[in-house]
Amino acid sequence: MRLIDLAFSRSSDKGNHCDLSLIAYDEEKYRVLVEKLTKQALIDYFSPLGPSRIDLFRLDNLSALKIVLYDVLDGGAANSIKADTQGKSLSGALLRMEI
Repeated sequence: MRLIDLAFSRSSDKGNHCDLSLIAYDEEKYRVLVEKLTKQALIDYFSPLGPSRIDLFRLDNLSALKIVLYDVLDGGAANSIKADTQGKSLSGALLRMEI
């Protein structure tokens, strides 16, 4: 199953880092996310971007996960020449991930 079947996502930039929120559609789907989506799976999935580190946080009271991809925005919005300097497309990429 893909993450889009379980949740919606929002992304934002924090300098050179991308902050992804993954919000489950309901508590049952959140339990599936917590059980199946591991930090190692995220490292493997986002490895083509070359993150220096990935953090995964549980927000149980919101039925959500927070994912931080470090050093993936090529310097951030002010410095990068990438088309997506704020990492907005990464929420869509995350939702296509299979678990």
